[in-house]
Parts: sequence; C-alpha cells; structure tokens
Amino acid sequence: ICTGTLSAPSQNLQEGLCPKHNEVLKMFCQTDQQCICFLCSVDEHRGHDTVSATTKRAQAEKELERRQQTILQIINSKNKDKEALQQDEMAVSAAAKEAVGQSDKNFSSLIRLVEDRKGDIEIVLNDGVANSSVEDSCPETRKDFLKYYRDITLDLNTANTQLVLSDFNKRVMLISKHIEYPHHPERFCDWRQVLSKESLTGKCYWEVEWSGEEGVYIAVAYKSIKRQGSSTECLFGYNDKSWALYCDKSNYVFWFSGISCPVSGPRSTKIGVYLDHAAGVLAFYSVSQTMTLLHKVQTRFTQPLHAGLWLYYPIGITAAFCRHK
Repeated sequence: ICTGTLSAPSQNLQEGLCPKHNEVLKMFCQTDQQCICFLCSVDEHRGHDTVSATTKRAQAEKELERRQQTILQIINSKNKDKEALQQDEMAVSAAAKEAVGQSDKNFSSLIRLVEDRKGDIEIVLNDGVANSSVEDSCPETRKDFLKYYRDITLDLNTANTQLVLSDFNKRVMLISKHIEYPHHPERFCDWRQVLSKESLTGKCYWEVEWSGEEGVYIAVAYKSIKRQGSSTECLFGYNDKSWALYCDKSNYVFWFSGISCPVSGPRSTKIGVYLDHAAGVLAFYSVSQTMTLLHKVQTRFTQPLHAGLWLYYPIGITAAFCRHK
C-alpha cells in the first residue's frame, strides 16, 4: 500500500486511501510522481506510466541504498586523503629536520666547491668581456694583422666521419653519409668537428670563410679536448678547453664553458681570428672591406692551441681556412 504522495496531505492520505475514490493507494503514477488507486489509473491517469506501489517502494529503497553506498565511498575516500596528507606532513617535517641537521655540512661543502671552481669562474668572467683592457695589444689594421698570418691546414685524423676535407685539407664540408675513415684516437666520434694540424703559440692570425644558411662554429681548442662520446666535454665552446664563435646569416654568439654571449656586428662570411698566446688574447673580427672587432677575450692559456671548426647545420655547409695572398 502506498503511504505517501506528492499531493496535498489529507486524512485519507494519512490512512493510505485515495481522497477521490476512497480506494487503497496500491499504484504509483511515474508520470505525475504520485500514489494512485486503481480507479485513478483508468480515469484521470489513464495512459500514464504506472507501476505497483510495491514495485515503486522497492525501486526507491534500492536507490536509497545506492546513494548511501556512494556517500560511504566519498567519506572513506576523504578519510584516506586525510591520512595521506597527514603522512605527507610527517614526511615533510622529517625532511626539514634532516635538512637543518645537515645545513652546516652542506654549507661547508658549498664553500669547498666554490674554492675548487674559483679559477674556472675567473676565466669565465674574463672571457665574457668583449672589449678587454688589452685592446692596445692587438694590431690596428688588416695590414698589421697579416704580418702574423698563419697558414692552417686541417688534420684528417681528427675529422668526424660526416666531414669531407678538400683543397689540400684547407676546406671542409658537412655531408649526410658517414665516411669510413680509419679509427684514430684523436677523431671526434659524435660531433661534426675537426682540428688543425698546426699547434698555435705566440702571435697568430688566420681567416675562415664559410658558406651556407647557418651553423658554423669557428674555434680554438687545446689538443687535450675530449674526442670520444657525445658529452659537452668534446664540444667546442662548451667546456674550459675550447673557445668558439658561432656564425650564421643573422647572428653571432660567443661560447665558452657552456656560457653564451650574444655578439653584435656586421654580417660577414669571412671571420678573422687573432691570437696572442702569451698575452692570453683571443679576438674575432668580421672581415670585408674593413675589419670590425666582434669579440675579444682576455684569459690565461695553459697549453698550445689548435684552430677548430664545428659544422653544425645544414648538410652542405662548408668552411675553409683562407690562403694569404
């Protein structure tokens, strides 16, 4: 028997009787959402979706049970989240205490690290200055530079297998395939780089002419630079054993020890390099009708240097050491 309805309450409804027909409310109209009697179902509720009151009660109880389960699941989930937050709070607190306990030790380690790197930091700072205090030590005109011109050739034993040498080993080009060069411990295995045969000391000047859209690094490096592997220890300008000027159609960037320094200056496909090894001077120039200083560094060279080229991108790019006429 249906004991409730969505209609206005009455004494008959309270007793489970239809207020109109005085019949027991044994049915439920799902269309109008109210309890009805049999006569209602064939009268004003005719054609509506009706079920027995017992069926409707069972459905309602089932829905109530489902909602209760959902609420219990939500409560359990919240409790688990609360426990997880409490555990996280305890873990953070423990980590903070441990960090405080280790602070003195860590600070001492940091001081030792700074002391160990002090020399490297000084070199980086010095090399980051484009116009150093030794400007007067460089020649002033191209004619003066040419007095120190050094004829440079490339060492085939150092060339990466994607580099092909020509013009009596003065020109290099990047190709897509790998050349089967014989194994040599001085060869750059993973980076498209090559070094000069000549070691450079004293005062030297040379010029490099490159062609292509982008991607050539003009460098100097110690012979002790790493050759095997793909780490930056092998890469011109990304360690403390090499210095490099990156050139493309729109940019110059100087690199040392992995630190970049954007360089402004006139675009040119010919770059002049001046080295005064004893004075620790390295300078790069844009060469056209005139010479324009692009970047100059002051440092302390501890080993003889070799000229280097890194052909980064794209395939077909070339670079060559110019002959002095």
